[in-house]
Amino acid sequence: PRCVEAYLFHAQYLGWVLGDGNRAVSVLRKALEIDPLSVTVMAQLGAQLTNAGRPEEGLAEVERTLELAPNLVNAHWYRSLACRRLGRFEEAIGWLKETIPITGKPLHLVGELALSYAQSGRFTEAKSILEEGELGVAQPYYVALVLAAVGETDTAFEWVERAYEDRDQLLAAIRSTWDLAWDRDDPRFQAVVRKMNLPKGDGDRWT
Repeated sequence: PRCVEAYLFHAQYLGWVLGDGNRAVSVLRKALEIDPLSVTVMAQLGAQLTNAGRPEEGLAEVERTLELAPNLVNAHWYRSLACRRLGRFEEAIGWLKETIPITGKPLHLVGELALSYAQSGRFTEAKSILEEGELGVAQPYYVALVLAAVGETDTAFEWVERAYEDRDQLLAAIRSTWDLAWDRDDPRFQAVVRKMNLPKGDGDRWT
């Protein structure tokens, strides 16, 4: 009952797989009662606040985390998530362009940059990142999200299938992704969700 990692993994399952960000937040707050200075838990709390539709709180929590751990890559990732949900795309882009070179070019941050470009209407920059090729090798689900955001829905679903075949871990969050640019009633979306055999959860409000 006092294992912080167990609380963390449980919260990630609740938030990303089941789409229940609020329950994830409750679990993470219990974890912080055990270890108030766990920056990993603090960062995840910020992400789940954003996931629960509370991005202002999420951004504040992530920025508090970054004050303690400025090199924590996932905290930079979650900061971008919050900015995008707030519609602050240029802020996310600026932050990521500064962060990516000094953190070793982690591809989930590269994916965030491409998606931020796409959602802000800067399609050329978004597709330029995809053309570099690295993202498709390691983060096919991000490629799908970017292509959907630039209006290439059919190709996006081809990449969703590739993400499934490649066992891209990010695909497990397909039902909790709040800003999907395709119709959730699309039979192709429904087919992927069924094929993944995900457990029922609050994320089913989207399906």
